[in-house]
Order: sequence, then C-alpha cells, then structure tokens
Amino acid sequence: MRLKILLVSLVAVLFSAAPLAAGPVFVVVGSDTTSLLTVELQNGKAVITNTKQLTPSVAPSTFPVITYADDAANPFSVYALRNDGAAIIEANATDGAWANGSYGVLSGGVFDDIAYDGGQSQLYGTATDGKSLWRINGPASFTQVNPFPDAGIFTEIAIDETNGQMYGTGVSGGTLYTINKTNAAWSSIANFTAAGTGTLGSFTDITFTLDGQLYGMNTTAIYEIDKATAVYDPTFFPIEDSGGNPVTVAGHFAAVPEPGTAILVAVAAAGVAGLALGRRKRTRGRVAFGAERVDATR
Repeated sequence: MRLKILLVSLVAVLFSAAPLAAGPVFVVVGSDTTSLLTVELQNGKAVITNTKQLTPSVAPSTFPVITYADDAANPFSVYALRNDGAAIIEANATDGAWANGSYGVLSGGVFDDIAYDGGQSQLYGTATDGKSLWRINGPASFTQVNPFPDAGIFTEIAIDETNGQMYGTGVSGGTLYTINKTNAAWSSIANFTAAGTGTLGSFTDITFTLDGQLYGMNTTAIYEIDKATAVYDPTFFPIEDSGGNPVTVAGHFAAVPEPGTAILVAVAAAGVAGLALGRRKRTRGRVAFGAERVDATR
C-alpha cells in the first residue's frame, strides 16, 4: 500500500514539476515526400516544431505514406512506405535517421497504405489497388488476409490502439469504415460531416492517438473526428511553421506518443522500483531478484 501511495505521489510531483507537450504530436510527411515534420497541436494551431530530411538509399527515395512504428525507445519513429509501394523503412523524425530493420525492399509486394497494430505487434497493408488486406512480416513475408468483400476499396487505414479496431477510408476519403483484421470484412460508419453544419468532408489520411482519438488531415490542416459517428470538428488546426506561416504538406501523417508523458512515467516507475527493491533487500536479504522490464508507453 505504501508503494502505491509513493507511486501516485511521485507521478503527481513529476507531472506538476515538468510541463508536458501542449497537445497531441504527429509526424507529418513534407510536401517534398522526403522530409518528416514533427507537428504539435497548440493554441488551435498545428505547429511544426522540427523538420528532418530523409536520404535513404532505397531508391526511389520518396516516402509519402507513414504509420507509427511503436518503438518505445524512439517515440518519433515511424514506418515509411516508399512511393512505389514496394519498400518500407523505419525512420526517426527527431534526427532523420532511418534503418531498414526487418523490412527494406518488399520482394514482390506493392502496397497502398500501412498501419501498425501495437497489441499484436503486426504491420498491415492494403494492396496497391486498395482491394485486399495483407499482414506484412518482413521483406519477403506478407500474407493476404482476404480481398475486401462487396467490391470494397480502401486506400487509407488506421488502427485504434485502445482496442485494436481497424478503420479505413475509401478512394474519395469521404466515408469512414470499420474493417475486420481477421477476414477483411468491412462496415460503413458514415460520411464525414462537420459538427453543427452537416457539411460533407474528406481527408487524405487518418490516424489515432494512443488514447483512441481519431484525427484526419488534408494538405493544410488537421481535424478531430468522432470515430463512432464520423462527425468532425470544423474548428480545424491549420498547419503552420514556428513563425505562424501556413505550410502545405503531402497529406499523410501518424500520431506518435508525447515524449514527456513516457519519460515522466518511466522515471516514476523507476523510482518506485528502486524503493521496492531496497525494501526487499532490507527485509529479505537472502532472496535474489531479477530485473523487471517496464514498458512506459503501453
């Protein structure tokens, strides 16, 4: 009980002592499709806080499609899909570093979009024509889940990390759907409509923050969307540089963890673990304890 009280107290102190990011953080593909922009929602704007150029040798080296890579060590890491849909790299928006990792050139595979399921540690992709769903396990390992039934075509997909549910949009980007990852069956939720006015909308990409909030974007702004109804908040977040100037981007993005949150929770957990270990050593000095891994991001 004392340890629980200490944990709550320590987290409270850390959160009050160190300010967190002002709002959700996204990695956005630049208009050149060779740069990654770190974008933070703050004061009603989507402000670019960092820009890094990618120079991977996996030619052609433009990567217009990304999804979060679920890399606890590098919160700004994303999987980037090459413009021809035939190669994937892991890239870091903080320093521009990239690595093929277990992917690289996809031998015989061509995809339209990709989405990562952290709960399953599984990367998914839609085929280049948007007509089928695939599991991607490596450069020469991808398995078709199923063609989308009833002539379904999905060019954008995203996964809600709170429950593993996959969502998608069609070719026009104007309708939100749920997709079954097991058999590719899909169901329409509704057309995207603006709250209060009912104005129809469309988005070039969708993504989820880790708390399950859905966002959509076009080439100039980011929108908050109700995933249950497809109703979006018309009070959008215009994309701007640090000087307040409007910026046009490629229209693809991925929500990433707010680094401050992960760091503070990790520090708190480490502090309590240290207290617990010290207490055990004092009371049961002859018992050996192994190291315990703490995943502060999930």
